[in-house]
Amino acid sequence: MKILIAEDDAISSRVLANSITEWGYDLVITRNGEEAWAALASDNGTNGHPGIQIAILDWQMPKLDGVELCRKIRSHGLSQGLAYIYIILLTGRDHQEDIIRGLNAGADDYMTKPFDQIELQTRLKNGERALSQEKEALDLTVTDRLTKLWNRDKILEFLEDELDRNSRRYQPTGVILADMDNLGKINSQHGRSSGDHLLAEAARILKDTIRRYDRIGRYGDDEFLLVLPNCGKDHLTMIAERLRRAVETIPSIEVSLNSSVSFGCVSSQYSLTSSCHTLVAAAKKAVKKAKQQGRNCAVRIDPERKN
Repeated sequence: MKILIAEDDAISSRVLANSITEWGYDLVITRNGEEAWAALASDNGTNGHPGIQIAILDWQMPKLDGVELCRKIRSHGLSQGLAYIYIILLTGRDHQEDIIRGLNAGADDYMTKPFDQIELQTRLKNGERALSQEKEALDLTVTDRLTKLWNRDKILEFLEDELDRNSRRYQPTGVILADMDNLGKINSQHGRSSGDHLLAEAARILKDTIRRYDRIGRYGDDEFLLVLPNCGKDHLTMIAERLRRAVETIPSIEVSLNSSVSFGCVSSQYSLTSSCHTLVAAAKKAVKKAKQQGRNCAVRIDPERKN
């Protein structure tokens, strides 16, 4: 976990840094509120890896004090793409009205100077626990319970964001729709638990096979949608074939089950302004062709070129 310290007093900052580093945390050290805000805005996490999660802010700092920075984080943090930051306000003030003022500004906790190391470590652990509970609650709203993948709304949101980002960079976005073959028949003949087993295993294998910066979500009952940044049509076909072979390795359970998947592929290579709806619709057409060709194969459709 990464922790930010915003403290203009060199001695206090060094004591904090030594203790926090000793406890195994990563550190970002800043000397005033403006530096702290810049650090938070630039280190907000990438590719699923969290950025700064806890901030220890001194109340009295030049340029932007701790209370003002608390308010700025809470009022502008979401619009800047920041995840929730757990804030501990560090202050020499111990009057109740000052403590209330700090908490009203958005601080989660506070400590008075000079701080006790055991108390600081305890408050950091409380922060970790609060962030973990927050993440678990958020995960329930954006993930699919069976497959543990992103749910339909979230994966479509990722696709919208990726199309917007890649169009500005003049890079293609790849989309793959993976449709489990014969899942309805498997559920009917062998029970829903067998079909659920195949879905969960397919989800795990697909997620393990894609690149670390690709995204995958459950799109429908037996469908997965994959979003592949900077992926042209030729690379897309190779990825789909690799995924197809990987899914064939799903082990059978009590009975012999057909674990194949049909893949529909499309890239925005010749149509960088394609919408999310357009690409998903094309991927569905490609899946339909894959089914018509006997299933367990990958079919690519190229959208019309746009000059």
